[in-house]
Amino acid sequence: MDRITPEFNYGIPGSLKNLIGWASRPAFNSPRKSRPSMVIALSPAPTGGARAHVRLVSVLSSTLTPAFAALSLIVGAMREKIGEDGQLIDEQTKVRLQQNLEAFSGWAEKNPA
Repeated sequence: MDRITPEFNYGIPGSLKNLIGWASRPAFNSPRKSRPSMVIALSPAPTGGARAHVRLVSVLSSTLTPAFAALSLIVGAMREKIGEDGQLIDEQTKVRLQQNLEAFSGWAEKNPA
């Protein structure tokens, strides 16, 4: 499962936190336990959602959900990278996203739930 989140007030949106909370039941034996996840954070700020990324990885770890650590994808200045139609137009970000997805796929295959 992949998680892509915007950064709100230096953290993750409350609705995402609530969703993870509900999905984490029963505690220590939820359907999320041991399922590989990749976290991507986006922000219009230059920091690219780095604070949300850290907080989301922390929340996932509390549910025993391993988060893919290599090649973290944090995308800053997001407004400049999305076209009028909502599609990703920044070539460097497209390349980084593809690299992350390929690396995550290999990692997830080696670390199945």
